[in-house]
Formats: sequence, C-alpha cells, structure tokens
Amino acid sequence: MKRKPIFINGTSNDKKITINNISEKQALEKELVEQRALLEKDYAEREAKIQAKEQEFESLKSQVETFPLKLKQAVEETEQSVTNRLQFQYDHEIKLMQKEMESEQKLYHQRVTGLEAKIAQQEQHIKELTESAHHASRQVQEIAVKAIEGAAQQPAYPPHYLDKNLESSKS
Repeated sequence: MKRKPIFINGTSNDKKITINNISEKQALEKELVEQRALLEKDYAEREAKIQAKEQEFESLKSQVETFPLKLKQAVEETEQSVTNRLQFQYDHEIKLMQKEMESEQKLYHQRVTGLEAKIAQQEQHIKELTESAHHASRQVQEIAVKAIEGAAQQPAYPPHYLDKNLESSKS
C-alpha cells in the first residue's frame, strides 16, 4: 500500500515527508517521546541543579550579608572573654599580693612585739642591775663609814706602841 505524501503546513511546496509504514511512524514517535522524556528529565535535572545552586547562592549571599555582624559579635565575645579572663587573673594576683602584704605585716608586727617584749625585759634587767649596784654602793659606803668610825674609836697608836715610844724618847 502506497501512502500519500504528507505536506507540512498544508502546502505542496514545503518539504515532503513520506512515511513508508506505520511502524516507522510509531518508532519515530516513540523515539521522539523518549527524546522528549530524556530532554525533560535533563531539563528537570538541570532545573533542580540550578535551583540548588540558586539556593546555595542565596544562602551564601545571606551569609555574606550577615558576616560583618557575626564577625563583630565574635570579636566582641572574644574581647569580653579575654577581658574577663584578664580581669580574673588581675583580681587573683591582687588578692595574692594583698594576702602576702598582710602576712608580711603580721610577721613585722610579731617581730616588733617580740622586740618590744625583749626591750622591756632588758629594761627590767637593767633596772634590777642598777638597783643591785646602788645597794652594793650603799653597802660599801656603810662599810667604809663603819670602818672609819671604828678606826676613830681606837687610838691612833696601839697602847703598847705608845709605851715603847715613850720609853725610847725618855732615854
């Protein structure tokens, strides 16, 4: 069976497409459908990739827009953290220094107290020694007075000496 030529756009001057049999037409239609499906699938994949890239782009764009703010916040947080750490360290060192000074003051106070006690003890000892020296001096004076008084009560020359001196002067 012969087929009539098919005219595109209904004119005889246009290209003529002849189809020998229906199976060729169906095969072409099937191939066309497959190609169309492949193209649509490829288009859908590309569309999905484009949408994913657009979403990624929007996400990155959003991140770029918020980056200065996030950077500022991160810098502020880091500054605050470092400031807090340094303040804690400074406060700790101040407390240590204060405790060290307090302990040194206590030590010096104890030394002063000990030295004052020793001075008082030595002053008491000096007072006792001074009193003892005065007492000894009085005793020496009393002994000297008694010796002088005792010597005054005795004759200047012993009696037997006077008797001998008289005899020798008479002769």
